[in-house]
Amino acid sequence: MKHYFIIIIIVILGSQFLYTQELDKKKFFSPEIMISLNRTTVADRNTHDRFGFGAGIYFPFFDKKRCNLIVGLEYNRNTLFKKYMSTNGKWGGGNYNTTYDINNIGIPVCLRVNMGKKIKFFIEAGAFFDLAVFGREKGTYKVVIINPIDSTTTKIDRTFNSKISYKMPNFGIQGGIGLRIPIQKYEILLKGDYKWGMRNLIDNYYGIIRDRYWRFSVGFKI
Repeated sequence: MKHYFIIIIIVILGSQFLYTQELDKKKFFSPEIMISLNRTTVADRNTHDRFGFGAGIYFPFFDKKRCNLIVGLEYNRNTLFKKYMSTNGKWGGGNYNTTYDINNIGIPVCLRVNMGKKIKFFIEAGAFFDLAVFGREKGTYKVVIINPIDSTTTKIDRTFNSKISYKMPNFGIQGGIGLRIPIQKYEILLKGDYKWGMRNLIDNYYGIIRDRYWRFSVGFKI
């Protein structure tokens, strides 16, 4: 799967190179560089949201157009907290008070519509394709031991901090709004957007982990 991801990156960069042969390089090759504060939105009675962060580089295909195609390469680290995650389908033995970290390398593809003259307001909508390149879980595992003689039970708590493999690829839809503020030859960018992951990321019949989160991003356009 990682090989497919590398091929996609090469195709994106290659398309940028081909366009620069036809368009003015200075105007076209003006990437947007952004960092973000993330917050998951998966809370329920068993799950709590946590903050994360991200960074990315984005390539607008048509610099001065009202409608634009934005393709990027980004990293997002997101975290959520589970009070309980069954490992055997029964209440008792399982993971308690567990923090799950998800580290994604992803490719978003969005259509952007710009409005305004000097300071531009924009809206975006599109899709994303993510690979969870690294994950970690940290919590307490309760082992339930049943005495075969008198059927009494003993619970043993064991802490753990280990790697976890998530299903790949993850994918979903996204949308957001933002501002482009010109300052000399640069632009300051402010954007709020939401990513709605569609896939359950774990191979566990009794548990669900989905990557859905808000982001507030700041950055600049070269």
